[in-house]
Amino acid sequence: MTVKKDKKDKFHLRKELNFKEPIDNIKDYIGNNPKGVYYIENSFLTSKPTRYFMYLRKQGVDMNKVFDLILREEDKKNKNTDG
Repeated sequence: MTVKKDKKDKFHLRKELNFKEPIDNIKDYIGNNPKGVYYIENSFLTSKPTRYFMYLRKQGVDMNKVFDLILREEDKKNKNTDG
């Protein structure tokens, strides 16, 4: 038997940050359909990557530095596939 969570108990990052980006822009970036974006938000706090980043943050890691490194790596990969 599964227990349904009340909608008001769910955590929605876009809502918490008051982030108004259109869903289409997000889905184009992550390569997902609009429903996939909602699934990501619904499972955000329990996803392993999120839990990993939360652990790193609690250990004192500068998460801005982590995300800058990740973005640079992504840019490198995109440049390698473009040319």
